[in-house]
Amino acid sequence: MNRRIDVRCVLLTAIALSLLALDSAATQDTLEGVAAYYSNVFQGRRTASGERFDQKKLTTAHKTYPFGTRLEVTNLANGKSVQVRVNDRGPRHRDRILDLSRRAADELGFIKKGTTRVRITVLELGKKSSPSSVDTGGFPRTQEGTAAYYSKRFQGRRTASGERFDQAKLTTAHKTYPFGTRLKVTNLDNGKVVEVRVNDRGPRQRSRILDLSRKAADKLGFLRKGLAQVKLEVLEIGGR
Repeated sequence: MNRRIDVRCVLLTAIALSLLALDSAATQDTLEGVAAYYSNVFQGRRTASGERFDQKKLTTAHKTYPFGTRLEVTNLANGKSVQVRVNDRGPRHRDRILDLSRRAADELGFIKKGTTRVRITVLELGKKSSPSSVDTGGFPRTQEGTAAYYSKRFQGRRTASGERFDQAKLTTAHKTYPFGTRLKVTNLDNGKVVEVRVNDRGPRQRSRILDLSRKAADKLGFLRKGLAQVKLEVLEIGGR
């Protein structure tokens, strides 16, 4: 009897420790990787957040943190630190975690080197924007129409944005939205929702507004039907 109780205690303790470890990993607020900085050709261009890029400001691009998120960035090569604000999406390079403004790169001391390994610490998360608050830069905020999805033969082909098409990613083709634009797509037949990123041009059919990846179509529940009536809402306008 005592042995059974002991075993149960050990199992419960192990489960509790595992849950604590998972919770700790989920709330991790530091990250290490490679940072670069913007070329001068981007000066004054519209960022994904809608504001104009300014090399003299302490800003950065990050792939997922909400706009307005404040980060402390430390150069692991020399110990220098700077605080920046997320106002754009990127980098496009898989091996990098930040694209910094020139001023931020200068304060971190890697202008000549071009890239450096950094540690980023989240100081304050920005608020996620709702579709109604997004600056769309003149593009439609919402649209309704027919969506389809890509045939398997397009797997691995080059999209209009330059990246390779991948059926397993949540992406879409749209006729006009800038590449990198994030859309919330709702299937009006069943209420299912998915968020996708614009990385291609299309559809060619005038009656359609989106060509989705197979993964996105699966999440919206219309693989068998092939087509669906959808509503799209702009979450973020792509910057470049």
